[in-house]
Amino acid sequence: MKLTVTKSGQYQLVGQIVAPGTDWAVADDNAAIPIPEELNALNLTDVRLKVLTAGNYSGTASVQLSRKRASTEVDMLSTNLTLDIGELDSDDAAAAYAISASNDDVLEGDILLVDIDVIHTATAAKGMVMWLTFG
Repeated sequence: MKLTVTKSGQYQLVGQIVAPGTDWAVADDNAAIPIPEELNALNLTDVRLKVLTAGNYSGTASVQLSRKRASTEVDMLSTNLTLDIGELDSDDAAAAYAISASNDDVLEGDILLVDIDVIHTATAAKGMVMWLTFG
């Protein structure tokens, strides 16, 4: 993941979660993202994902972001990110994600985990890039 600062002064982590050309598979911990000192005591304010090849046939793909602090793991999203059939961007999903207000904070040393909970049936989406914004 690469850390950048947006024009509005927020921090953004951007990186590949699933390699291009690789089918999504239901699994926990597809990526482990350590929180650097620059993000200490900030809150997650936005999440977005894009795929390189859309999933197809039926169903809605679903992704959860969790935070691991010491031995405790909590979901950061109260409503998962989704990707509808044929879509490339989570921003286009019919159901909007929601960040959990009680689990949106991060501390240096936390680990964020990306879980793929549901995939499209027949043809899974391929590749995934994720943007995590903190402020």
